[in-house]
Amino acid sequence: MEIRPRMQPTMWIATYRDFATGRAIKYEANGRTPGEKVLIADFGGPSWHWWRVLQVKNGISGDWTGKFGSAEAALASLAVA
Repeated sequence: MEIRPRMQPTMWIATYRDFATGRAIKYEANGRTPGEKVLIADFGGPSWHWWRVLQVKNGISGDWTGKFGSAEAALASLAVA
């Protein structure tokens, strides 16, 4: 049985009144294998998005990879890897 990672928002763009009320710009996805964590973050600007993926295994991270139009597309790329 394959475990599908789910995204949990961990960082938002704040509005001028409240914290964490704007759009999410960073997610954490767990559940692929024990000891593995996946971070998905938007490296884009206010009007364009450039989502990248960072995989962390047993506390050791690689490099940010990919250039995706959405966080969902970045998450879907993990199924191919």
